Amino acid sequence: MEYELANIRQFAIQKGYEWVKSIQALYENNSRKLTFGEKEKLKNWFSGETLDDANIATITYIEDPPFLEELKKILPISFNYRDTAGATFGNLVLIAGSHIMPGHRKWLSVLFHELVHVVQSSQLGVQKWVEVYVDGVIANNFTYNEDIPLERIAYNLQGRFDAYPERYFPVEDEVKTFLEQFI
Repeated sequence: MEYELANIRQFAIQKGYEWVKSIQALYENNSRKLTFGEKEKLKNWFSGETLDDANIATITYIEDPPFLEELKKILPISFNYRDTAGATFGNLVLIAGSHIMPGHRKWLSVLFHELVHVVQSSQLGVQKWVEVYVDGVIANNFTYNEDIPLERIAYNLQGRFDAYPERYFPVEDEVKTFLEQFI
């Protein structure tokens, strides 16, 4: 099983990285930069570089990666991307319009969470980010939740942002400290 798990890990990392790159290419011309208003509301947490670098695409729903069905045949995976409000692919944030739209009170919270992932992938590099994410999913018995390390820090920082909007903290510094265990 250990050998098989190593093969599954390598397969998931390779296919996950290819998926990230394909989604980035797909939405390269169909995304937008953060609005002035979004940047103004987030500038006390994120650097100008992060806010300028991020791209956003609002789509109906986020589709499962093409390789997920293959993994579901051999693993007890119940995760479905259609259930998510957002997903991050390097500096590209996809927001599922079926879950949330700009102007909705939760929009900024979801955007904040996804921008934490933008920072993570920027600091780690996309390939390493995918590796760390896949390792977190494997360690979490192939289940998506807040126990995946990269999700844990994103949910933690998002929770602080939501609970104490007047308490600013530098996301890039918080993420860097957290990610030192993976470098």
